[in-house]
Amino acid sequence: MKVNNLGLMDERRNHLMFAGLTIVVGVILFGFGALSDNRNVQSGNTNACPFCAEIIQAEAKFCRFCQKDLASIQLPVVDLELSSRELPVVDLDRLGICPNCESEIPISSLECPRCKALFGPPSTWQIKPLPTKSA
Repeated sequence: MKVNNLGLMDERRNHLMFAGLTIVVGVILFGFGALSDNRNVQSGNTNACPFCAEIIQAEAKFCRFCQKDLASIQLPVVDLELSSRELPVVDLDRLGICPNCESEIPISSLECPRCKALFGPPSTWQIKPLPTKSA
């Protein structure tokens, strides 16, 4: 077999080598980029924006993605160490009405199963108790 155009073969070989090298370098750079993103999130230097959920610096006063002012936001502080005497005594069998969808739910519920309204400590929603039946 006789090859007449050795220059064309060399050019194709060079293109294939360059394409293969570019793919290998791209995969390596992609891997290092993913590792650096994980380090920033895990180190505590960043937070998620409460409006757009993009990763921003923890000290940010302004979100660069959604242009919202973060300094004016005050997140509710929830005291998770409530003592048992501070918790109200609740009858578990008693029913109440969800103020959002008006369905009957147990008065001790923290979330309405129908409309997903929350009734926990940071929420201002409260279940309206149904009148007790007198015997």
